[in-house]
Amino acid sequence: MISLWVFQLIVPSVVSCLTVPHDRILAEDLAKMEPQFSLLDPSLALTFAPLPGIQRVLPRRELLTLLRQNGVQPSATVDDLCVERKTTGLSEGELVTAIQEAINIRGLHIQIMDYSRQQMPPGTIQLKIGSTIPRAPARPELPVIWPGRLTYEGGSSSIWVKAVLWVEHKAVVASIDLAAGRRIQPENLRLDDVRESPLGSRSATTIDQVVGLKARSLIRRDTPISLSQLEVPWTVLKGEKVLVRVLAGSTHITLEAVALSSGRSGDEVTLRNPESGQIFRAVVKAKGAAIVSLRGSP
Repeated sequence: MISLWVFQLIVPSVVSCLTVPHDRILAEDLAKMEPQFSLLDPSLALTFAPLPGIQRVLPRRELLTLLRQNGVQPSATVDDLCVERKTTGLSEGELVTAIQEAINIRGLHIQIMDYSRQQMPPGTIQLKIGSTIPRAPARPELPVIWPGRLTYEGGSSSIWVKAVLWVEHKAVVASIDLAAGRRIQPENLRLDDVRESPLGSRSATTIDQVVGLKARSLIRRDTPISLSQLEVPWTVLKGEKVLVRVLAGSTHITLEAVALSSGRSGDEVTLRNPESGQIFRAVVKAKGAAIVSLRGSP
């Protein structure tokens, strides 16, 4: 039969650990386990707390030294103390709040699918929204995984969250298949309720935003139209004749030139005077019209 003292050597006793909320162990923390520390200033930082997930044993010799160094002569012996950092798991509520703060879109719907499960000290969540791959607006049901960090007192830890996000609103939808390169007409469009991803390009919300523009590629019928799918038609096309107005102080000259490059309103294009052969640049003002302003001219 194994004697009791031998059994105690083989199977160590279970010691409860003092949980501390900070990266420093304060006098008020140790006072919960050892009353003699209540004689010190409660906010006095005595030593470092262990890293999250690790238990640290403060031996009685170190505890007695801490008391003496701070002006308390121990009146009795003290026992070894086990200390660990307070940790907790992430919650769906704080992850939803972090996503809302990172994206900041009104009417955002969030469904948390999964997230980091490790125990960590309480802290501040920061998600790297810019590192995600934007999904097509027509596929809001696809979950997205964000990496991030939980920053807490004394350190930080990597985290991640997997969620489905969507917004619901009125958007411009194609009534027919819209071929690439053709101007879009009002009768090709309608306003409808759509559900789309808040990431990436948003759909147009008024028909005026789309009419007269061209699709960069085929847009299928009943599909919400993103402004990134459209392009503004050229106001001036290469090879076209352009009426150019030259402003030189109080002198105004009008001449006809040939466009050597294409441009939209506000763009600068290259033109050639067919009579003199001179090449110059002008700002597109309207269809077939441009202007040159010679600053500093009398």
